[in-house]
Amino acid sequence: MSESTIRRLMIAPQVNVRAASNYKGLIQAKVGKKSNRGISSIHRDYHFTCCQVNYACEMAEEFSQNFILISADDKNKVNIGVPAVSRYCQLREYFLTNDSVEYQLHDFPYPGHKIIPSGYLELKHKSHRCFNRRGRSDERKELSPTGCHERRARSFSPDRPKHHEDDSTYFSRDKLGRLHRRYPRTGELHLYCKVAKYQQQSTAKHASDLDHIISDIRKQDPNKTCVVCMCDNGPDWAKSNKTFFYMARLWKKLHLDYLCITSYAPKHSAMNPIEHAWAPVSHWLTGVILPAKLPGEDKPPHEQSRLTDEERGRGKRFVC
Repeated sequence: MSESTIRRLMIAPQVNVRAASNYKGLIQAKVGKKSNRGISSIHRDYHFTCCQVNYACEMAEEFSQNFILISADDKNKVNIGVPAVSRYCQLREYFLTNDSVEYQLHDFPYPGHKIIPSGYLELKHKSHRCFNRRGRSDERKELSPTGCHERRARSFSPDRPKHHEDDSTYFSRDKLGRLHRRYPRTGELHLYCKVAKYQQQSTAKHASDLDHIISDIRKQDPNKTCVVCMCDNGPDWAKSNKTFFYMARLWKKLHLDYLCITSYAPKHSAMNPIEHAWAPVSHWLTGVILPAKLPGEDKPPHEQSRLTDEERGRGKRFVC
């Protein structure tokens, strides 16, 4: 019996496609897929933290004219001198025939040559969600030589309130029928890179990054005086006096009316919206090799035996 015949006796990998009818389902098995849902157990405070995050985000969306909603986290460290991400990531970029990527025989990372990308995702809706946008029928009318159009534009009734509770664009209901405000899960990504050896991540660094981001946003819209930031439970976002001190100083410096730092339960940081932004970043870094050599030199500073410790350390700081 061939492998394809055995596969047809199993469950269809996807039940919503036409080819699923070719699978018999006699064997309760199918081709596996990667998943990390079973790694972490349900935390005892999982329900409470989810409600806490949802309350804060729904409030920020309800008063979006005054709120800034941010999702923050750090990406896995990026290597220097070897492929920035694993060579097993598939290349999806286009290269000239004489300018393709050439990997080294061994990609052992250089000690201490790593970059920590800190990401801050400014959550906001896409522009196409605006109800005051122009209909495509108006464009066809202008392009038509006779000035007439046959198709009627899809539009909302002028008597219909913009934020009606039955409108699925703005509201949703849970399994108990309770009404919830929909809040955005994507937006503009801000990246701040730090050297792992000389700039360890801390609450002070996060406060400095948030200072730049919030200040730039408020220059465009001074009415946004409230901030909600979703983070993880890592050591740089721990619930400690240090975190409270730096966030309070940020609140005072920017003259904010409200600053909320919230997070999900431990081992459930995968629910943070910024986690979905790391896949495109890894895709952009696929095939990229950041140089570990100084200009005009053939070897990295730590492989040059003639250098003194001071010169070697200076070269490492220049490279990183």
